[in-house]
Amino acid sequence: MAAPQKGPLIYVVDDLMDQRRLCLLALKPEGFRCQEFSSAEEALGAINNPDLETPDAMLLDVALPGMSGLELLEIIKDKKPNLPVVIMTVKDSTEIAVEAVQLGAADFVSKPFEPARLPVSIHNAIEKCKLKEELIELKNEGQKQSEIIGQSQPMQKLFKVMQKAAGSDINALVTGESGTGKELIALKIHDGSNRKGKPMVAVNCGAIPENLVESVLFGHEKGSFTGATEKRTGKFQEAHGGTLFLDEIGELKMDVQVKLLRALQEKEVEPVGASRPEPVNIRLICATHRDLAQMVADGTFREDLYYRINVFPMHIPPLRERKEDIPLLIKHFIKKTCEQEKMPVKRIGLHSLKRLEDFPWPGNVRQLENAVYRAVILSDTQTLELTDFPLNLGTVNKPQSENVMGYDKFTSIEEMPSLAEVEESHIRQVIDKSNGNMALASRVLGIGRSTLYRRAKEIGIL
Repeated sequence: MAAPQKGPLIYVVDDLMDQRRLCLLALKPEGFRCQEFSSAEEALGAINNPDLETPDAMLLDVALPGMSGLELLEIIKDKKPNLPVVIMTVKDSTEIAVEAVQLGAADFVSKPFEPARLPVSIHNAIEKCKLKEELIELKNEGQKQSEIIGQSQPMQKLFKVMQKAAGSDINALVTGESGTGKELIALKIHDGSNRKGKPMVAVNCGAIPENLVESVLFGHEKGSFTGATEKRTGKFQEAHGGTLFLDEIGELKMDVQVKLLRALQEKEVEPVGASRPEPVNIRLICATHRDLAQMVADGTFREDLYYRINVFPMHIPPLRERKEDIPLLIKHFIKKTCEQEKMPVKRIGLHSLKRLEDFPWPGNVRQLENAVYRAVILSDTQTLELTDFPLNLGTVNKPQSENVMGYDKFTSIEEMPSLAEVEESHIRQVIDKSNGNMALASRVLGIGRSTLYRRAKEIGIL
């Protein structure tokens, strides 16, 4: 029997035992493992101990006896720059939160916090750190077209569009479901453009605290607001001469959309508190899993901004629409995993490949890669079997599969539900069957916890 997969290890640092317990109650049901510390000195000792497991993230209170949370944050960012840290502050401590972000904190939460907010913040911090590491790794690798696998007609069509996009300097919008690889497409366009070698700056708009979005994107001057103890360069200035990639552009609020539109029209940004704007020369690539056209119709996304960023649209097809690429991707990920883990290269039989090809893969390429990684690591043989994959393949290839979903109860096509209604119903059923365990539900659905929380909120579950 395979050992249960370990969840991310979180260091929880707070001098109040009751507060630590509240954090554990919010995190443990979501699959996180927690290690408690009552002081910054204790946590620092554990960080420096080579015999202890390195944490995946740290939840750090600011007000600690002895060494403060901000002092510990500064030391951690010097010693462990890739360790994501989420700061806990008292309510209305915006200046402390700003200082923490300036020191390298991935996010902050205000006490008292909503239990559902904490695991989302930790998950986003870990994912943001992983994305940053992946972007650095991809940039160091240079152009490596084999990383984007696809011989299907939809992917060949996409490659041609990407080539045209790389040969121009106009704004581009990459759309597609979660897990399809939108950020990788943006990187390949940048690496194939005349801006190659210049900065490629990536920003996940959904991971920035709402009150810090303007500062992060456009920068601010020292003393421009309470807590602005030094000047901050925004992402637009960091990307000057290169490419700015705004992932999840649909998460930006309307007031920020206005300022983004002005920056694109005038080719200049005005940092918070600055006396005059600064010119910027960037190529903008945006990405989203949302339907921006529908958001425009709903009044939640500016129409003028939509047309400004959607000059060169590119859509990444979901994995279920390019099934012939699945065997290629599986073999690629098997080889990649074996090389990373320094293992002899494993194989997979044709029957297993066919069954996996017929699986719907709702989490797309990201889910497939994670499934292959798990199968390679847990398999005790050189040949991967279907049982090595964390999937429910019981209904795959069943005849009249529409009846398995209950479609036989509809007497006419007009009665059948829309795709959005089916998705909402399925999410509700999975969350209900998992007794509200969002970590388990996200694994069953094949999507990230932050995506699940967002969808659950949209359909009114949370």
